[in-house]
Amino acid sequence: MRPVRFTAFEIQRLIVLMWPLPPHQERIRRGLAWSLWRRLHQATARACHRR
Repeated sequence: MRPVRFTAFEIQRLIVLMWPLPPHQERIRRGLAWSLWRRLHQATARACHRR
């Protein structure tokens, strides 16, 4: 199952995570992990809803 596409809100959130200079590696890693989890969760929910 493929993750759903990025939303405008999610892109904005990821940009905000990277804004402080220099960016904090842990903060970026957690943000990207959250993004992947969220998109996979949405894909699973979408697939279950269609059944």
